[in-house]
Amino acid sequence: MLDRFSDGNEKGGYGDAQDHPATTGTTPSATTGDIGSVPYWQWLGEAPGWHGGTLKGLRSKLGYLRRLGVTAIWISPGFKQAPFEATYHGYGIQNFLDVDPHFGTREDLRDLVDAAHQQGIYCLLDIILNHAANVFGYQDARYHRAGPSHLASGSHLCSPTLI
Repeated sequence: MLDRFSDGNEKGGYGDAQDHPATTGTTPSATTGDIGSVPYWQWLGEAPGWHGGTLKGLRSKLGYLRRLGVTAIWISPGFKQAPFEATYHGYGIQNFLDVDPHFGTREDLRDLVDAAHQQGIYCLLDIILNHAANVFGYQDARYHRAGPSHLASGSHLCSPTLI
């Protein structure tokens, strides 16, 4: 999830399981007692909206990902989102041909892919065609309802009308 990963400007390192700065480069593994230690409603309440991850941030972590053994990254949809929807996850695409400014620019995307390839990492761009933003309209006359005489034996009639 691009928005949740990195903006490339992290300061003060990362937090450990108790949210203390991890200064030694190691963070203790999760224990059985850690599971479910954050109340669900608190966790859910902190999730909505943009968090600031960018293409440049992802690029800045390629060395880290390579050291983990990552050989491919599947980048969540970073295409231009509808500005009137909170679609940080990329499922409200308004323009499939441009990068959303929250994530960066087309040049940032090209730079990320070039840098990933230099590290031996493949890039997959997630494109969710059926999760476009509510910005497309259709002329009603384009669709017509087929009556029973138009149905082949054993077929089902699917109406474009929302129920």
